[in-house]
Amino acid sequence: MYKTNLLTQTKIAEDSVRATWMGTAGLYLSDGETGIYIDPFVSRYGLFKVGVGFSLKPQHELINKWIAITGGEKAAAVLVSHSHYDHVMDVPWFAKASGALIVGFEVKTLPIGEAMVLFP
Repeated sequence: MYKTNLLTQTKIAEDSVRATWMGTAGLYLSDGETGIYIDPFVSRYGLFKVGVGFSLKPQHELINKWIAITGGEKAAAVLVSHSHYDHVMDVPWFAKASGALIVGFEVKTLPIGEAMVLFP
């Protein structure tokens, strides 16, 4: 549905900061040189799979697609606001693919960073 309601893009001033909404709570902020992901979550699963407790795995093709769309190959950081699955599930893979630092409260981000070691 959200794909059918896209706004037309206007000309972007060279000295502007751009915000790209990635769905759910995900944002990519960039000034054209430095980029920051905030709660990047693009692996979409229906409520049934979530509610029943299916094993939910990051959808790497979508993650790579969004990194290309946002131009976030060299993002500086991935910010984590809180630890709900729809805010953190894709964080390790965005950070690994871009070389970005994961930033958030220790109790929330430590397990996410550990996932990068456990699931390279």
